[in-house]
Amino acid sequence: MLNQELYEHISPMMNHAYMQKKWFEWQFKPMCKEHGIKFSEFFILLALHLNPEIKTAVDIEKFSELKRGNISICVDILCHKGFLKQVTSENDRRFKTLVLTEKANEILEKGDEIINEYCTHIFQGIPQEDFCTCNKVFTKMTENLQVLYQKKLEEK
Repeated sequence: MLNQELYEHISPMMNHAYMQKKWFEWQFKPMCKEHGIKFSEFFILLALHLNPEIKTAVDIEKFSELKRGNISICVDILCHKGFLKQVTSENDRRFKTLVLTEKANEILEKGDEIINEYCTHIFQGIPQEDFCTCNKVFTKMTENLQVLYQKKLEEK
């Protein structure tokens, strides 16, 4: 049985994560439909947009819960529809960098507006120092989770 004190700490985080995912799907799906792409395809555009360290399909796989085959299909569709370009490395022809196009930037501007609206609402009434503390805590929790995740991968 889960320790009651631990449950009291983790329950709000789990509820927030669930509600955040649902809210973004609710906000982004109509926009995706309007642009003729799936939510998973938009997620790839958003991941590239918000995370400069993500440059390849392999990076997306490490960053997300999407599988390599799904990422490959999504990237092909996004390239075909003009949202992405794949730039082949001069040093290694197998290495392709994913580059957002102007067409992608148009949909991502709408995505930025939605994210800004979301942040405005969820941070309302939270003092700056509490927000900074929360940010430090979540950063440390993410680091701890990455270490645990890497250990589990190495055990396989």
